[in-house]
Amino acid sequence: MKQASAGGDGNDAPPADAPHRRRFGPERIALLPVIIFGLGGLPVAASHPLLALLLLVPLGCGAWVMRARVVAAPVGVEVCNGLRAHRLAWRDVEGFSVPQRGPVRLLRTGARPLALTALPRRELPQLIAVAERSAHSAVT
Repeated sequence: MKQASAGGDGNDAPPADAPHRRRFGPERIALLPVIIFGLGGLPVAASHPLLALLLLVPLGCGAWVMRARVVAAPVGVEVCNGLRAHRLAWRDVEGFSVPQRGPVRLLRTGARPLALTALPRRELPQLIAVAERSAHSAVT
């Protein structure tokens, strides 16, 4: 959503504090070790039919790298933990729980918490900043 400037100087860029989409999750470069592990496992998997099941490990890891994400936008947050995607409006988010061990959890209103497996703890303040900017823009 673009906002026109009041001065009419032709600058249609939104102000610096405007909410925007932010994607959190593993970088695609994480597929490189998964591919190397998969290719390295081919000789072992070819040696016995039951060992072919070892190839499911890199396939599962690759699927997680491609699908796992948390997308914060002005309207809400989308959490995809690999197999399922949940879209929530910010009004349905009560907060976040940061246990000593395990992933950060998103606390939902009237529902079970969601594990944010794709969100590193160090990026939680950035996610909260997007949520606060969207709440601030909804007020004004």
